[in-house]
Amino acid sequence: MKLSRESDYGLRGLVGLVRRSPDRPIMLAEIAAAEGLPYSFLSKIFQKLARHRIITAHRGAQRGYTLARQPGAITAREVLEAIEGPDLADRCLIWDRDCSPRRRCLLHAELAAAGRLLLAGLERTTLADLSAAPDPPGMASRIATAAPETNRTAKAVRETDRAAKAGRETNRTAKAGREKCP
Repeated sequence: MKLSRESDYGLRGLVGLVRRSPDRPIMLAEIAAAEGLPYSFLSKIFQKLARHRIITAHRGAQRGYTLARQPGAITAREVLEAIEGPDLADRCLIWDRDCSPRRRCLLHAELAAAGRLLLAGLERTTLADLSAAPDPPGMASRIATAAPETNRTAKAVRETDRAAKAGRETNRTAKAGREKCP
C-alpha cells in the first residue's frame, strides 16, 4: 500500500484547514500558501474530497472550504480512500507494480495481516489527532506563524506554481544537456 504525493498533500491541506478554522470557510489559496503546497494540485485534491463529502465547498461572498463534519469524525483512512481509491486495503505493502489481484507477490499473504493492522490504525486516527500533533521535525509550523503574505490571492499562488514548474523544467533541460556531454 504505497501512498502518493496526492495523499500527503491532501492530509496536509486538511490539517491546515482544521488548524486555521474548522468552522468558517477558508480560501484554498490561503491553505496552499500556508502549507507550502501547489495551489493547482491541491485544488484537484480538494475537488475529490468534496465529492466524497469530507469537505464542503462554499461559493459567494463567504467562499472557501470547510470540513463537512467535525475533525474528530473524519478518519485518515476515509481521507486516503477518497484520494487513492477504495482498493487501498487490497494493495501490496511492498511492491506496487509486480503485485496485483491476479498475480500476488510471494510475500503478499504474509504481509496482509500487517496491512490490516495499518488500516485499523488509520481508522482510529482522525483529523483532530493529526492537527493536534506537532509538525514533523524540519517542517516549520507555518500555520501558527502565518505571515501576511500567506493571504495571497489564488492568482498569485498560480503564478508561483508556474514559476516553480518553469524552474524545474529548466533544471531538467540543463541536467539532460550535461548528461549528453562526453
